[in-house]
Amino acid sequence: VAKQSEIKGQTDHKRFLWQGLRMLREESPGQSSLYLYEPGSYAPLVRV
Repeated sequence: VAKQSEIKGQTDHKRFLWQGLRMLREESPGQSSLYLYEPGSYAPLVRV
């Protein structure tokens, strides 16, 4: 899944990687976040 937005004339692109109902990764140019979950949970424990 991807999102594109425009802020102050600049286009921002974000990509999201999902595993079922869990978001695993969020990526944008120059930045990446990884989400970790407790087994059986859908609430993230930490974003790295």
